[in-house]
Amino acid sequence: MTDIKVPNVGESVAEVTIAVWFKQVGEAVKKDEPLVELETDKAAQELVSPVDGVVEEILVGEGENAEIGTLIARIKDGAVADTPAKPDAPKAAEAPVQTPSPAKAGKPPMPSASRIIAEKGLDEKSISGTGKDGRITKGDA
Repeated sequence: MTDIKVPNVGESVAEVTIAVWFKQVGEAVKKDEPLVELETDKAAQELVSPVDGVVEEILVGEGENAEIGTLIARIKDGAVADTPAKPDAPKAAEAPVQTPSPAKAGKPPMPSASRIIAEKGLDEKSISGTGKDGRITKGDA
């Protein structure tokens, strides 16, 4: 069993937000395949699987915060998934529809969303966030 922990992503960074899990419990994962996207106030970073195996457990869900060193998932080394790994297909078709909630004051958009908002010249106040506590995600932008 391999533990997946939040890596040190920067000198002044104490915690990250789990933005997206690319694999779910029971799915096969290959070594060096993207497993999860972590976001900080300044950047987003993909964390890859250190081993071939099957995602056994996800301990911190999307939109939740985790401190550096926190155990966020476990991979069963060398295991074979009950169902074959899904081919790389657009995730947009698989994503559940979330009901947007008004963005809460004091919660800035996720870093990747801020970049998209700036590039498109959008007004962040006019965007309803679907992230934790109404935070704007890149999918909202």
